Amino acid sequence: MAEFREIETGLVDAAPERLRAVSEDIAEALASSIAQRGLINPITVRGPGAEGRYVLVCGAHRLRAHRLLGRETIPAMVVEADGFDAILMEIAENAVRNELSKLDRAMHIVRWREVFEQKYGPVKRGGDQSANIALWSEASGFAGWTVYAQEKIGLSKRSIMYAQEIALKIRPELRAALSGTPEADNQRILLRFADNVPEEFQLRAAEMIRSGAPVREALRATGGDVEKNGGARAAKAIAAFSRLNRAERAEFASILRRALHAALADAEARDA
Repeated sequence: MAEFREIETGLVDAAPERLRAVSEDIAEALASSIAQRGLINPITVRGPGAEGRYVLVCGAHRLRAHRLLGRETIPAMVVEADGFDAILMEIAENAVRNELSKLDRAMHIVRWREVFEQKYGPVKRGGDQSANIALWSEASGFAGWTVYAQEKIGLSKRSIMYAQEIALKIRPELRAALSGTPEADNQRILLRFADNVPEEFQLRAAEMIRSGAPVREALRATGGDVEKNGGARAAKAIAAFSRLNRAERAEFASILRRALHAALADAEARDA
């Protein structure tokens, strides 16, 4: 159940588990918009609890904007939700924000799944999910977690699948190095790191980016620009070659030429 109320801004507290920090720039821009057009979407809170206070679920920037404008009340939807549900609602709202990069959105979606599993139990891949489905939704025709997440978060099934791949396969060190770069919003680049670059080489890529190397150069140096079907062995070979000095590369090229000549000679002998 949800109930619309006008509540005092001073009675709303931020949730301690809130994931996304408030940006003053966004809040100030939003305050300007609210001053001209009013608040279009009310905030979402749960409560009231002790001393009539509420806990914010969604709308931290809207709340901050109202406070910047000196407004003492704000329109709010008051919902019945436990801590898990509140986090799920916040993540679902943030995941579709335009200002989120593809990398940030991926982390939000995986966090949504983690909280979901804390409340409802682990998500199983394939097989009979009827026991979990009974907990997740009363809707008939439910087709599994990804479809459920698609409905609740508001993103396509493919977007959710790609997001999980990016968040789960890219090491935290590399995610941190990529954060804030233009490539953090480039899904193709992120998937190349996730699919093609082995974990040990992701650390090298992170070091290169932190040292000032362009992200795409780090991707090439660690074998990430090899097509996915090229396999991990090709990626490792390219990454190893990138660490050789000039003399070692010349020696490697000489060895490779001799090996190719031998292979061609052997093929010709078999065909004769």
